Amino acid sequence: MHMAHDDAGMTLVELLISIAILGLIIGPLVIAMYMGLSTAKAATGRTTDSTAAQLLSAYFPTDVESSDAVRTSGFTCGGAQTAVEFEWTDAGTGVKTDVEYTLIPSGGSDSEDQFRRQAYAVAGGTCTKTSDDVLVQAVDPASSTTVTCLPTASCASPLTQVTIDVTAFAKKPGGSALYSKYTFHLTSTRRVG
Repeated sequence: MHMAHDDAGMTLVELLISIAILGLIIGPLVIAMYMGLSTAKAATGRTTDSTAAQLLSAYFPTDVESSDAVRTSGFTCGGAQTAVEFEWTDAGTGVKTDVEYTLIPSGGSDSEDQFRRQAYAVAGGTCTKTSDDVLVQAVDPASSTTVTCLPTASCASPLTQVTIDVTAFAKKPGGSALYSKYTFHLTSTRRVG
């Protein structure tokens, strides 16, 4: 008796052709996904830069204009990382407010230094924090944040202008090389009188 063999299967040639066609389909999909993720990271960096510019330009001029005193040292509430302190007393309530623009060092190798605006209510020599806002998510540690006062460098009264420069940056994924670096340069004038 003779048994019939079932030839319902794939030959080696058919299998190789199927794998080649599958590679032609999956290759462009993987490339498109990689490019999409790379573009998303760059777009996030640009959005972060834009948000930082908006926050700085919203807070900084108001704080400069409101200030009775501007300090770049000898802070009431700030510490060693404070770039500038603005102080004023509310005419209606008599509450003294200190606003610090402070560089907060990163907590580890995967995080970046942040530039923050911290506001305090001051009573009897005690500083009570009322707000803490991140203005710039990632500050370039190689560039210093600078504050310049005109007409004098000491920021003592009667000063008319305060300028601040903060350099933001973003890292390339998986490395320390920069793909985005931008310096925020803001100048505002105090109200006098």
